[in-house]
Amino acid sequence: MRDEWTVEAKAAHLACALDTDGWIALRANGHKGDGHPRIVCNVGVTNQSREFLSHLAQSARVPLNLGLNGKIGRDSRGIVTRKECWQVYWRSPLHIIPILEMALPYLIAKREKALWVLEFAKGRITPNGKVNRSGKPYTERDWELMKLVVNANGNKHNKGDTAA
Repeated sequence: MRDEWTVEAKAAHLACALDTDGWIALRANGHKGDGHPRIVCNVGVTNQSREFLSHLAQSARVPLNLGLNGKIGRDSRGIVTRKECWQVYWRSPLHIIPILEMALPYLIAKREKALWVLEFAKGRITPNGKVNRSGKPYTERDWELMKLVVNANGNKHNKGDTAA
């Protein structure tokens, strides 16, 4: 049935998954070869259904990066269960851009973060359409975008105070 969905229905479905069970993030992560921190973008969704997550990746026409997130959850009564919980995630700007561009018109809760991450991801693409991983230095705006997203996510451990 999902194969017959319109592009708009698939986009709304993706946006709903990101808004409810997903994350849209930028953070300082490790160091590049020159000793400075790297800014990493990360978008993903957690769910108990591998089929559901596979459908999200197919809808956005991006690779399926699927991993087991854990085996503990709670049912509707609050009772601990042992069901598998999976996550699908993307880190490459080449995958994040089409995901966020597709979902953006339908995002509600995470719309602002999506705009910031999309701006960052587009800024990391070279004129020949590849991801610039080391040659292009981060701009002040890149660091500002990371701080906006980190603060919007409420992360206490990574406030983005490492700007170079």
